[in-house]
Amino acid sequence: MSTSPTSIRLRASRLFRFAERPAETFLALLIPFTLLRDLTLPRALVFNPSLRREMIWPAMPAYLLCDALAAAAVTLLLWPLGRLLTPPHRRFRWLALVAQSVLLTTVVFVTAIQYRVWREVGFYPNFETLRRFAGPSSPFLQSARSFTDAATIGELALVLILPSLIAVAARRLPRTATAISLSVCLVATASPLIEVEPPAMALATHPGLRLFKSSSPPADWRDHDVTDEPPSLDSVAGHAPHPPCSLPQLLAAPTHRSIVLVVLESTADQYLFPGGRARFPNLARIARHAIRLTRYYAPSGTSNPAMFNLLTGRHAVPAEEWWDTPRDRAANALPHLLAAVGYESAFFMSGCFRYFFDEPLYRGMGWTRCLDGDDLAREHDIPNALRDPSGHCVDDAVSLLDALHFIDERLEKNTPTFTVLYTGLPHMPYDFLTDSPHALHRGEGLTAFQRYENQLAYVDALIGRLHEHLIERRFFERGLLILTADHGEAFGQHAGNYVHGAHLFDENTRVPLLIAHPALTEQPCDTPASHIDFAPTLLQLTGVETSARMDGRSIFADERSAMIFLSAAHNELKLGAIDWPYKAIHLLAADRTMLFNLADDPDESRDLAAAQPELARRYRRWIKSFRYHYLTPDRLKNLPPAEQHYWNGRQAMATGASPSLAVGCFREALALRPDYTEARLALAECYYRLGEHCLRSKRPDEAALQFSEALRLNPEHKEARAALETLQAE
Repeated sequence: MSTSPTSIRLRASRLFRFAERPAETFLALLIPFTLLRDLTLPRALVFNPSLRREMIWPAMPAYLLCDALAAAAVTLLLWPLGRLLTPPHRRFRWLALVAQSVLLTTVVFVTAIQYRVWREVGFYPNFETLRRFAGPSSPFLQSARSFTDAATIGELALVLILPSLIAVAARRLPRTATAISLSVCLVATASPLIEVEPPAMALATHPGLRLFKSSSPPADWRDHDVTDEPPSLDSVAGHAPHPPCSLPQLLAAPTHRSIVLVVLESTADQYLFPGGRARFPNLARIARHAIRLTRYYAPSGTSNPAMFNLLTGRHAVPAEEWWDTPRDRAANALPHLLAAVGYESAFFMSGCFRYFFDEPLYRGMGWTRCLDGDDLAREHDIPNALRDPSGHCVDDAVSLLDALHFIDERLEKNTPTFTVLYTGLPHMPYDFLTDSPHALHRGEGLTAFQRYENQLAYVDALIGRLHEHLIERRFFERGLLILTADHGEAFGQHAGNYVHGAHLFDENTRVPLLIAHPALTEQPCDTPASHIDFAPTLLQLTGVETSARMDGRSIFADERSAMIFLSAAHNELKLGAIDWPYKAIHLLAADRTMLFNLADDPDESRDLAAAQPELARRYRRWIKSFRYHYLTPDRLKNLPPAEQHYWNGRQAMATGASPSLAVGCFREALALRPDYTEARLALAECYYRLGEHCLRSKRPDEAALQFSEALRLNPEHKEARAALETLQAE
């Protein structure tokens, strides 16, 4: 065989011509794949709060390898097929063109699905994920907006056009095209290292919108309803203090009892105990041997602040300032305090942190084990049938099994435990596990409330299994079962009041609290209390003494605050106070206070503010003063109110949390300064994101309302316009 330079060049030339077409195909596919990944990263950081920038770069080699393997696989498929489908006769070459176009369209479609999955949920899809997202019943594909918004059309056009341009350039200028392609690939690969902020982050860090401004606020900016001194926690109406709950002798002896705490999602007391009687069989059996508080409240209608109240005994700032709550407050959470005396604590949540939960806060509380729905799904390889299609949670039976295993292991070691089982059901849109054998309602066309009750019946059956297991394992020899809920849920009892987070009526805030033990007798307690009283109560029941500061008091303590502070920030900031039997709700945007007497009007249908204006004014002053002195971060106190609201909204948006938490802030800012352009544009963006969330939860009617509101505030919002037009076309 000749080894002359000429023969070597000849063989190299033949090899180059042989490999030229597949190389063109490979580059034509790899570059768009890599660019799509790069375009997706900033959006994924915004859409998925659990995704962090520092997580991206270590994962990039694996993602790029996936892209390269995908491009190589498609190349191996396209190139031989192209040669086979290219007939020698020119007349039939159009058949080859059509066949190759169909194949390329399929590749582009799969790539588009991969891209959309990454942008929505923040991970690279495997075959199972693709099946879930691309199957006939997929809510992902049922959303027409998935492939019709301007951004996606532009990005898919890039996928279609760029391979063609690279292929054409490679035939004319092969070396130049290859160099350009590789350069683009390298730039796209390295771009995650560059701090390119996604839209919400850019809004929060724009140099022209700095928080600490040099100009001083006007001297008379402060609300005249705010008192100079912190308000008293005694009854505003002058009522005598309510007596504490009676502590049974069984629970009086201090001992390191194990505690199982079941926290129900979105469950108001009136649905479990309508008319004071238990609605579900297992709950009724447990309540016959429990202390039951009948006037127990969740200070917030939103999960994050409510769980913060529950596990720390501290006031969470109103949801609009929630994101300024110092994380060091979590250092005094119950798991930390109990660990100091030998407890092991576990947190099993069927819901997923990425569904607008504050993951760093929960994981930073000091749990021995802390698992959410995604952790459970990975650990148990959970099939799609056991996952809520909206992405909120997994089947509560899965988290129950893990909780029972944790309890059993510690019982064998005689280790005291604090186990929290935070259910994912019931939760809107109430379409997951509604047809279990325990369902109360059957048939087609069930109302939202009937589906909700079916979910409650399923959870009740699981609570029954938990209770029986604890009895069989003799857990109650040194343990207690406690049941409560994070917040309530509304079904139109008041105009415009649905789901949770937006209002402060009893269906939103009054929740159950049962402290159960087989040796107890049924003991109703009418003492008004709230989640901030739970941690001190639990510490008393476990005999644990601590110097940690807590805002609440045990329900068995003699000296208790007469006032309970409430807040809700979805869509419009509302603040409230319970001073039993009175409840006051103050709407900041309208500067209007509603007043109800819960003893005479449990349905809260008669507003007494007009009949008792002086009492309503006193409650308004107390609410505003309490918020200012106890809950407003110091760094905001020197800003005018409009700017306080605006910066709180910016902070909420920057966290990637539920945009509804920022809506109230921007609305308050606009109420005080109607010409506040930045607040108006930010509010429009919030409504747009809420619309997207409604689409993902399969609520197109609500999504249309949110998109319309976004366009009213910002007619130039192209994404909202495209989404609304799509919904109207359907």
